[in-house]
Amino acid sequence: MIHKRYALLLSFPLVLLGTGCSNIPKSGMPESQFSSLDCRAIADQLAQEQVTQERAAQAKSNSWKVVIPFAIAASYIDASSHMNESERRATLLAQERQSKSCNQVSG
Repeated sequence: MIHKRYALLLSFPLVLLGTGCSNIPKSGMPESQFSSLDCRAIADQLAQEQVTQERAAQAKSNSWKVVIPFAIAASYIDASSHMNESERRATLLAQERQSKSCNQVSG
């Protein structure tokens, strides 16, 4: 009985960690398809990357709310990874937009 409580107690912060990270959206579009996008699709993808970056930044700043230090570090690292990937993708999309001489279209 004590082992089950201990396991439940340990799993709670991991559940919090998992739910916090699952709120970070991630585009399923492979980068190899960026060159086939038209200007509107590029603008839509850039808007999606902006949402990812905002949610990742929020998750990073809220990572202290998870009680176990390991979970804090894991949450921060996961959010940082999402943010870095999204920033890299946004840079590639912006380069594609520039190469196609797209006007900047707001999403």
